[in-house]
Amino acid sequence: MTEILKKNGEQANQAWRDMAKDLLQQLVGRGIAVHLAEAEVRSLLYAALAELKKADARRA
Repeated sequence: MTEILKKNGEQANQAWRDMAKDLLQQLVGRGIAVHLAEAEVRSLLYAALAELKKADARRA
């Protein structure tokens, strides 16, 4: 995760997409229904985004 935070622009976007894809594949591979796995990954990414926004606000 810390490597993703060091990236910017398209590199960061691609890293987040790759991580989401990997997580989704892992969840589905463990028997989680696709729609539930998608919801879990989406929730995780929104939580990460919220934390990043908080960190940016503290630095401003």
